Amino acid sequence: MPSIFNNHDSSNNYLPFQVVILISWLIAFSGVVFDLTKSFHAYDFLSRFTNLVIISCLFFVFSMYRCFKSEKYSSTFIIITVIGFLFIILRTPFLPFTAEVKYLIAENVGLGTWFIPIVGIVSMAPIFWKAYFKSISKQIICGYFITSILLFFHWVEYIQVSRYVTALLYGLGLYLILIEHYKISLKLSILSRVGFLIWLFAAFSIGRREDILYCLWCLVVLFLFKKKTFFYAGSVFIVIGISLLLTQILFSPETLYKRSLTLLPTEISDYTIKFIEEEMFVDTRKGLYADFLDDLKNEWLIGKGGAGKYSTPNFAPRYEEFGGRNIIEIGFLQIILRGGFLYLILFLSIAVYAIYLGLKVSNNSFTKILSLLILGHLLLMLSARIPAIDGNWFLLWIMIGACLSNKIRILDDNRILRMLFTNPHPRIVN
Repeated sequence: MPSIFNNHDSSNNYLPFQVVILISWLIAFSGVVFDLTKSFHAYDFLSRFTNLVIISCLFFVFSMYRCFKSEKYSSTFIIITVIGFLFIILRTPFLPFTAEVKYLIAENVGLGTWFIPIVGIVSMAPIFWKAYFKSISKQIICGYFITSILLFFHWVEYIQVSRYVTALLYGLGLYLILIEHYKISLKLSILSRVGFLIWLFAAFSIGRREDILYCLWCLVVLFLFKKKTFFYAGSVFIVIGISLLLTQILFSPETLYKRSLTLLPTEISDYTIKFIEEEMFVDTRKGLYADFLDDLKNEWLIGKGGAGKYSTPNFAPRYEEFGGRNIIEIGFLQIILRGGFLYLILFLSIAVYAIYLGLKVSNNSFTKILSLLILGHLLLMLSARIPAIDGNWFLLWIMIGACLSNKIRILDDNRILRMLFTNPHPRIVN
């Protein structure tokens, strides 16, 4: 077998690395495509075709396990992928062209979701991160333009965009923290700061409390790792706060009613005030927990499989005529719905152990940052952040892979800097 199969870092063009980076692009763009097809009522073909390509790529990465089996915890990702596959498949009626089969293959919460953990095995290699960070900066630039354009049409032309409007910015929080912590360059710092403001403004505009909370969590992590520059961290919070305040004032009919009538559609003002005063603190999950737990009481151990549904007589009675809902907007409960408490325990065991290794058994700040972001993801799963073929779920698993990797954890910050960036800034972290 060629040496490349025994040494992750011997080739910059090693195929599985490039395939996983391709998957990251496909996942990000599939979210944007899904959003656009919903907005223009043209849902289906392109979005579903992209999901098929993603699933095919994930199967390919799975088949390349032999290339990475020398890594200590590599089998972890094989185990959770195989178990997830079995839980999802075994309880699904595979009859030709049934709704269940279409749902599993074509939806963004279908089969590909439970194969995404396999990317963690590739992210255990240091060379993957060098290639990934070259790619993610390009994704962020694309995300700038796409998010800005979609938001413009959302406000002016009444196109209803959803959480996927920021699909290409999924890695921006991590990118900002690393750029600032390792003091890479002023240009990249400005790029990431502006992108972060766009990301937060988009989350605010579409009422995505999940994204707003994650933005704030990223700022907390940034503060922790830049505590020596307290005024910088404080200035970030001040800028964010002022931006939100100005946005509220700009679109408030109480303070600028006449201007909003002449320059902005009234619906914009009404929506913004409604979101700030009502939706920001309204419990949109009321009754959901009770319905779910009552329906699943006899199948809590292994869940209901890939196309399983649960009854919602209190939360959403209209779904009863369709046999129930197949998605629950709470991350941990979605895992239980698909694979039961067995899969949830396995998932948490891997994630929490990765956090421990990244924080306590590491020589660098890189895995410590990743560990805190993993923790933030888990906290969000208490009320949102469902597993899906999206950038958040993808990023979670490549971060877990890095934290489990002994090859990455033994590196000091100087070597991490050279690992991530081709031409690092001369100021190396001590």
